[in-house]
Amino acid sequence: MNMYTPDEPDPVESQTDWAPLIRTYSLEEVAALVLSPDDIPNGVRWLNDQIRAGKVSAYKAVRRWRMTHADVEDLIERRRNNVRPSSSKRVAVAEQESDPDAPIINGKPYGGMTRRSWLYHTRAEIPGTTQYARRYGRRHPSPQPPPPSPISYKMVKPESEAVIFNMPPLTEPQIELLERVRREREVVVDGDARKVVESLVRRNLIAYEVRGNRGDYRFTLRPM
Repeated sequence: MNMYTPDEPDPVESQTDWAPLIRTYSLEEVAALVLSPDDIPNGVRWLNDQIRAGKVSAYKAVRRWRMTHADVEDLIERRRNNVRPSSSKRVAVAEQESDPDAPIINGKPYGGMTRRSWLYHTRAEIPGTTQYARRYGRRHPSPQPPPPSPISYKMVKPESEAVIFNMPPLTEPQIELLERVRREREVVVDGDARKVVESLVRRNLIAYEVRGNRGDYRFTLRPM
C-alpha cells in the first residue's frame, strides 16, 4: 500500500493538474498585431532581421521562429521608440548608421531611399557616368562609326573584239541603262544593277568605278 502524508500532493491530482499553456505567436501573427498596415508586408522579414541581430527575443519551433507574450510586449515597448521595419528594397538600418557620408534629406538621414536610388545619387556625382550627364546636362560624345570594310568586289574588264562580236544582243534593261549613261554622262547606281553594269563593261560600252564597303557598294558609270 502506498502511504503519503497530508502535506504531500495527491499522486492522482498531480498527474491530472497540468500547468497552463504558454501563449505563443508566429511572426505573421506578431506582424499583424504590432506593425502598421503599411509595414505588415515586410514585417516578417524585419522581425527575422531583428531576431538574428539579437534585438528581439524569440525561440525556434520546427524551423520557425515563435514569440511568447512577454516577447511581444517587449517588442511593443521597443516600437514606442520609433523603430520601423525596413523593407527588402530599403537600405538596412545598420548600414545607414555606419555610413558617414549619408545625405540629409529634409533634416533626416537617407533611410527612406531605396538602394537603387542611393546608388543613382552617388553615381550622379561621378563625372563620366550616365547619371552625371543626365543631372548636369552633359551628354557623352556619340561613338564614331566603325571604319568601312575593304571592298571585296572584283573589277570587270572589257572583252576582246572577237568575244564582243559573238555576244548576244542587248537586253531591254541594258539598253535603258546605256541610253541613260549617254544622256546624263555620269550615272550612279547601287549594287542591284551589278549584272547589267558588268555586261555593258564587257562590251566596252561604258567605263565604271566602284565605291563603298563590303556588301554595300555603288557604281559610277560614264560613257566610253
